[in-house]
This record gives sequence, C-alpha cells and structure tokens, in this order.
Amino acid sequence: MLFIRTLIFTLIGPGSITVIIPYFLLSSSINFPLETGRFRLLGIVVILLGALIYFWCAWDFARSGRGTPAPWDPPQMLVSRRLYRKVRNPIFIGMTLVLVGEAIVFQS
Repeated sequence: MLFIRTLIFTLIGPGSITVIIPYFLLSSSINFPLETGRFRLLGIVVILLGALIYFWCAWDFARSGRGTPAPWDPPQMLVSRRLYRKVRNPIFIGMTLVLVGEAIVFQS
C-alpha cells in the first residue's frame, strides 16, 4: 500500500512539476523540431539520472522509513541510508536534475 501511495504522490506532486507544467508551457505556442544531437542526448541522460535518484529515494522512504515523500504521509522512521547518508534532500536533487535535463532537451 505504501508503494501505491508513493506512486500517487509522485504523479500529483513531482509529476506535475516535472512533466505536466513543462508540457503545457512548451506546447502552448512554441513550435520547435526535436532533432537529436549530442547535447540533447546529454539532457536525456540527465533526466534519467534525476528520475533514478528520485525513485531510489522514494523507495527508501517506503521501504526503510515506512512512509512516502508526501508531507501528509511522512516516513515513520528516520531514513539515513544510501543517498540520505550523504545528502539531506536527495529527492530535490533528483527533481532538479530532471528539470535541468528538460531545459537541455528543449533548449529553454
């Protein structure tokens, strides 16, 4: 059940910031070709790295902390393993990497 709640929060919270809002901003009136190139491929790699970090941390919240990243359903236990051992908020780093990758891909 924790994984379902985490997935729902991911779709509503970070999903709207990293997917839905950029989609509406870019599809409103801007017409640009999506030709591939090394720079855009770098952006895709950055997006995938950010998504991996986010989902890895969300998994740690659900598995180790017995909670979700949502503020209304926080972890019951302190999560201090893997990326949380090194960085205080690795989920934000993951989301930021996704946004930076999108900026590279869409050249915005």
